[in-house]
Amino acid sequence: MKSSNHMALQSPSNFPDENTLINLSQLFDVLSDPRRYGDRWIARTGGSALPFTGTLRFITQSIDPQIREAKKFSDGLMANIPGISFTVPTRLDVFGQPIKRAQKAYQRLIDPSPYGSSPIKTDPVRIMMKDVDFNLSFPSQLMGGRKLNDDEYRQFLIYSGKYLFFLYIL
Repeated sequence: MKSSNHMALQSPSNFPDENTLINLSQLFDVLSDPRRYGDRWIARTGGSALPFTGTLRFITQSIDPQIREAKKFSDGLMANIPGISFTVPTRLDVFGQPIKRAQKAYQRLIDPSPYGSSPIKTDPVRIMMKDVDFNLSFPSQLMGGRKLNDDEYRQFLIYSGKYLFFLYIL
């Protein structure tokens, strides 16, 4: 009886935290469909392969306002190294615009809430789309029966995003 009470009291501290469960979920995704999830998982793993990853990431995010898109293992490594992260392409939104961090890393130390705070969005197109409950998604990577490579898709996203943005302004 004494050992079962001890075990019951110890079990919450032995239960995996949220990050562990997310990592396990991502691993199962990779195992179930390696072609679809493998490259991204390897790129994310690359970002955590360096010693002092947290410290490096903190410094990098303090000086680099852009969110980087790691597609390869090497990109995952470089995205977390101060000064080298600029060589990794920025993540783009549906309008082909670079996605910036709402806060710098050191600002999150001052405002440590889990939700953080972000500046008010003043983009009239995004406000209008939100007001009419319109959701815009990324275009397909298939064009004319051919899958665009990463560089072609990135250029297509930039040009089509500018065009879409212009259409919504009119």
